[in-house]
Amino acid sequence: AVVELNQNLSIDDLKQLNKNHPNDCGCDIDVNLVRPLRGRMYNTICLPFDLDVKTLDSNHPYYNATVLAFAGATISTINDESVLELNFESTNGVINHSKPYLIRPQNDISSGVRFDNITLQPVYTFLDSRYQVIEDGVTYWGVMGEGNFSIDPSEDVVLILVEDNRLAQLPSGGHIDGFRGFFYFLKSLIPEGTAVRLAERKNTPTDLQGTEDIDNLDIQKFFREGRVYIRMGDTLYNINGEKVE
Repeated sequence: AVVELNQNLSIDDLKQLNKNHPNDCGCDIDVNLVRPLRGRMYNTICLPFDLDVKTLDSNHPYYNATVLAFAGATISTINDESVLELNFESTNGVINHSKPYLIRPQNDISSGVRFDNITLQPVYTFLDSRYQVIEDGVTYWGVMGEGNFSIDPSEDVVLILVEDNRLAQLPSGGHIDGFRGFFYFLKSLIPEGTAVRLAERKNTPTDLQGTEDIDNLDIQKFFREGRVYIRMGDTLYNINGEKVE
């Protein structure tokens, strides 16, 4: 039988799957992973099994997808502007279980995807895995099962990648579906007015958002009074797309 791994499964559901298919049983199982992904854009992902997309059949939806691992956060001054860069680097297609990544498939994935002969790994808590960069206080959390969380908006900032491949800020509480990741940091550690971007660590940093979805407009994202704002040309918007000034 094929085991269903749905993004709406709770941690308890995943734990029960582990009990039904223990790692020490010496058996591999087939799973149907339901985790919608946007093609040609970066999506966060966190899986309860190991995966190497290069070894998949060429017709598989995940075949040859770009996979990037969190490589640290830096705050620097670029053209007299304070910029927070969330840096990533290539894994050559390898995804290790329980760790959050960015993944960029070649096409949209809207339905379940089958993976054969995988081994489910133990799942412990809602926030099952994280990478933390102490020097800039940025944490990239991996979320395995769906769940709710709350934060103190006067102290904390949570950013997620939304469907149009841009960073959005969650309010004081929020719901996260499973098999995803998000960024968390203390507001006090980020200077007011700091721009934020995702960058792939190369010789020259490259904004992962790209230009295909912003119509060649100069979009800047920055913090002011603990909120993320977006400037497009001379117009300022909040993260809900409402014009501010």
